[in-house]
Amino acid sequence: MAIWKKLSVTKYEDYAYRKANTPATEQFFTSADNRIKFENVLTEKGIDIINMIKGEVKPNIRPLGLINPQYKIFGLGTHFFTWRNIPNNAPLVYWWEVNGHNWKPLFSVANRGN
Repeated sequence: MAIWKKLSVTKYEDYAYRKANTPATEQFFTSADNRIKFENVLTEKGIDIINMIKGEVKPNIRPLGLINPQYKIFGLGTHFFTWRNIPNNAPLVYWWEVNGHNWKPLFSVANRGN
């Protein structure tokens, strides 16, 4: 992934991916394959959204949400939000909305994006 190679930082790089065969027993998704599909969709679409940014891409913008720019991870990826608001450390597909971009988020939030 091009975005990954551009990151010159190394902090927490070993946390970027979930360890193989975890969780040992799938309790949230209907199968491990469905978990992987969901994770891949969020990550790949987040990368597409980042690639839509015209001009400078801030170093804290990651496919799975904003994160400390010193961390070499895809973002925090939180899925905790309410009907009123969504944190910017949630995957970009949920909230990223910028005029001029060809993307409408699942949950539109004012004062987000670049």
